[in-house]
Amino acid sequence: MKTNKYLTLIIAFLVLMLSATIASATPSASILYNETSPGEGLWRYDYTFNNTSTNNEYLYYVRLDFGGNFEIANTTIPNGWTGTWALTGPANFIESHTNNLVNDISPNSSKGAFSFTINSKIGSVPYTAYFDDHLGTRLKGIGMTTVVPEPLSYILFGVGGVVLGARRYLKRKRSS
Repeated sequence: MKTNKYLTLIIAFLVLMLSATIASATPSASILYNETSPGEGLWRYDYTFNNTSTNNEYLYYVRLDFGGNFEIANTTIPNGWTGTWALTGPANFIESHTNNLVNDISPNSSKGAFSFTINSKIGSVPYTAYFDDHLGTRLKGIGMTTVVPEPLSYILFGVGGVVLGARRYLKRKRSS
Protein backbone atom coordinates (compact mmCIF):
# COMPACT_ATOMS: atom_id res chain seq x y z
CA MET A 1 0.00 0.00 0.00
CA LYS A 2 2.84 2.35 0.90
CA THR A 3 4.58 1.61 -2.43
CA ASN A 4 1.45 2.55 -4.39
CA LYS A 5 1.29 5.86 -2.53
CA TYR A 6 4.88 6.71 -3.47
CA LEU A 7 4.33 5.59 -7.04
CA THR A 8 1.24 7.81 -7.27
CA LEU A 9 3.23 10.76 -5.90
CA ILE A 10 6.05 10.19 -8.38
CA ILE A 11 3.64 9.96 -11.32
CA ALA A 12 1.80 13.11 -10.17
CA PHE A 13 5.14 14.93 -9.87
CA LEU A 14 6.21 13.85 -13.37
CA VAL A 15 2.86 14.89 -14.88
CA LEU A 16 3.12 18.27 -13.14
CA MET A 17 6.68 18.81 -14.39
CA LEU A 18 5.75 17.78 -17.95
CA SER A 19 2.71 20.08 -18.02
CA ALA A 20 4.80 22.97 -16.66
CA THR A 21 7.36 22.39 -19.42
CA ILE A 22 4.65 22.32 -22.09
CA ALA A 23 2.99 25.45 -20.66
CA SER A 24 6.27 27.36 -20.68
CA ALA A 25 6.73 26.59 -24.39
CA THR A 26 3.71 28.68 -25.36
CA PRO A 27 4.76 31.49 -27.69
CA SER A 28 3.51 34.96 -26.85
CA ALA A 29 3.35 38.42 -28.31
CA SER A 30 2.42 41.87 -27.11
CA ILE A 31 0.88 44.02 -29.83
CA LEU A 32 0.93 47.68 -28.75
CA TYR A 33 -0.72 50.61 -30.50
CA ASN A 34 -1.01 54.39 -30.45
CA GLU A 35 -4.36 55.82 -31.46
CA THR A 36 -4.69 59.35 -32.86
CA SER A 37 -7.42 61.22 -34.71
CA PRO A 38 -6.34 63.24 -37.77
CA GLY A 39 -9.95 64.51 -37.95
CA GLU A 40 -12.88 64.02 -40.33
CA GLY A 41 -13.98 60.83 -38.52
CA LEU A 42 -10.70 59.06 -39.25
CA TRP A 43 -8.44 57.26 -36.78
CA ARG A 44 -4.75 56.47 -37.21
CA TYR A 45 -3.28 53.37 -35.58
CA ASP A 46 0.47 52.82 -35.20
CA TYR A 47 1.48 49.34 -34.04
CA THR A 48 4.58 47.75 -32.57
CA PHE A 49 4.82 43.96 -32.56
CA ASN A 50 6.71 42.61 -29.53
CA ASN A 51 7.81 38.98 -29.49
CA THR A 52 7.71 38.04 -25.80
CA SER A 53 8.45 34.34 -26.41
CA THR A 54 11.25 32.71 -24.48
CA ASN A 55 11.89 29.45 -26.35
CA ASN A 56 13.37 30.62 -29.68
CA GLU A 57 10.02 31.16 -31.40
CA TYR A 58 10.22 33.83 -34.10
CA LEU A 59 7.16 36.00 -34.80
CA TYR A 60 6.40 35.96 -38.54
CA TYR A 61 2.64 36.65 -38.92
CA VAL A 62 0.06 38.90 -37.22
CA ARG A 63 -3.64 39.29 -38.03
CA LEU A 64 -5.92 41.89 -36.43
CA ASP A 65 -9.67 41.16 -36.53
CA PHE A 66 -11.85 44.29 -36.49
CA GLY A 67 -15.24 42.63 -35.91
CA GLY A 68 -16.81 44.67 -38.73
CA ASN A 69 -16.14 45.98 -42.21
CA PHE A 70 -14.17 49.26 -42.26
CA GLU A 71 -12.47 51.43 -44.86
CA ILE A 72 -8.66 51.25 -44.51
CA ALA A 73 -6.18 53.68 -46.04
CA ASN A 74 -2.62 55.00 -45.67
CA THR A 75 -1.10 51.66 -44.69
CA THR A 76 2.59 51.31 -43.91
CA ILE A 77 4.63 48.23 -43.03
CA PRO A 78 8.36 47.74 -42.49
CA ASN A 79 10.63 46.36 -45.20
CA GLY A 80 10.52 42.58 -45.44
CA TRP A 81 6.83 42.37 -44.47
CA THR A 82 3.82 42.04 -46.78
CA GLY A 83 0.13 41.06 -46.71
CA THR A 84 -3.23 42.81 -46.73
CA TRP A 85 -1.67 45.44 -44.45
CA ALA A 86 -0.17 46.89 -47.62
CA LEU A 87 -3.58 47.21 -49.31
CA THR A 88 -6.36 49.80 -48.96
CA GLY A 89 -10.14 49.51 -49.14
CA PRO A 90 -12.92 47.80 -47.19
CA ALA A 91 -11.81 45.06 -44.78
CA ASN A 92 -12.84 43.28 -41.57
CA PHE A 93 -9.27 42.26 -40.79
CA ILE A 94 -5.73 43.23 -41.66
CA GLU A 95 -2.70 40.91 -41.65
CA SER A 96 0.99 41.03 -42.32
CA HIS A 97 3.74 38.43 -42.55
CA THR A 98 7.41 38.25 -43.34
CA ASN A 99 8.85 37.51 -46.77
CA ASN A 100 11.92 35.73 -45.40
CA LEU A 101 13.14 34.15 -42.15
CA VAL A 102 15.67 36.97 -41.69
CA ASN A 103 12.76 39.42 -41.26
CA ASP A 104 11.06 37.40 -38.50
CA ILE A 105 10.94 39.12 -35.10
CA SER A 106 13.28 37.23 -32.78
CA PRO A 107 12.40 36.45 -29.14
CA ASN A 108 12.47 39.47 -26.80
CA SER A 109 12.57 41.83 -29.79
CA SER A 110 10.10 44.18 -31.40
CA LYS A 111 9.34 45.83 -34.72
CA GLY A 112 7.34 48.98 -35.29
CA ALA A 113 6.21 50.94 -38.36
CA PHE A 114 2.96 49.02 -38.85
CA SER A 115 0.24 51.64 -39.31
CA PHE A 116 -3.01 52.46 -41.08
CA THR A 117 -5.87 54.94 -41.07
CA ILE A 118 -9.42 53.65 -40.61
CA ASN A 119 -12.85 55.27 -40.78
CA SER A 120 -13.84 54.29 -37.21
CA LYS A 121 -12.32 54.22 -33.74
CA ILE A 122 -11.59 50.52 -33.17
CA GLY A 123 -9.44 50.61 -30.01
CA SER A 124 -8.21 47.26 -28.75
CA VAL A 125 -8.88 44.35 -31.12
CA PRO A 126 -8.14 40.61 -30.99
CA TYR A 127 -5.06 39.37 -32.80
CA THR A 128 -3.68 36.06 -33.97
CA ALA A 129 0.09 35.65 -34.12
CA TYR A 130 2.09 32.82 -35.65
CA PHE A 131 5.58 31.80 -34.60
CA ASP A 132 8.26 29.59 -36.16
CA ASP A 133 11.22 28.06 -34.34
CA HIS A 134 13.19 27.96 -37.66
CA LEU A 135 13.42 24.19 -37.23
CA GLY A 136 10.06 23.36 -38.83
CA THR A 137 7.68 23.85 -35.89
CA ARG A 138 4.98 26.50 -36.21
CA LEU A 139 2.95 27.69 -33.24
CA LYS A 140 -0.06 29.99 -32.77
CA GLY A 141 -0.75 32.65 -30.15
CA ILE A 142 -3.79 34.85 -29.59
CA GLY A 143 -4.49 37.96 -27.54
CA MET A 144 -5.78 41.53 -27.52
CA THR A 145 -3.90 44.58 -28.72
CA THR A 146 -2.96 47.04 -25.95
CA VAL A 147 -2.82 50.82 -26.07
CA VAL A 148 0.56 52.36 -25.25
CA PRO A 149 0.21 54.44 -22.07
CA GLU A 150 0.68 58.14 -22.58
CA PRO A 151 3.83 59.66 -21.05
CA LEU A 152 1.61 61.83 -18.85
CA SER A 153 0.22 58.67 -17.22
CA TYR A 154 3.73 57.59 -16.26
CA ILE A 155 4.53 61.05 -14.88
CA LEU A 156 1.34 61.19 -12.79
CA PHE A 157 1.96 57.67 -11.49
CA GLY A 158 5.53 58.61 -10.51
CA VAL A 159 4.47 61.86 -8.82
CA GLY A 160 1.75 60.00 -6.91
CA GLY A 161 4.30 57.46 -5.69
CA VAL A 162 6.68 60.20 -4.56
CA VAL A 163 3.88 62.02 -2.69
CA LEU A 164 2.78 58.83 -0.93
CA GLY A 165 6.38 57.96 -0.06
CA ALA A 166 7.06 61.46 1.31
CA ARG A 167 3.84 61.36 3.33
CA ARG A 168 4.80 58.00 4.87
CA TYR A 169 8.31 59.28 5.62
CA LEU A 170 7.00 62.43 7.35
CA LYS A 171 4.47 60.41 9.34
CA ARG A 172 7.21 58.08 10.63
CA LYS A 173 9.48 60.99 11.42
CA ARG A 174 6.76 62.73 13.48
CA SER A 175 5.93 59.59 15.45
CA SER A 176 9.62 59.04 16.37
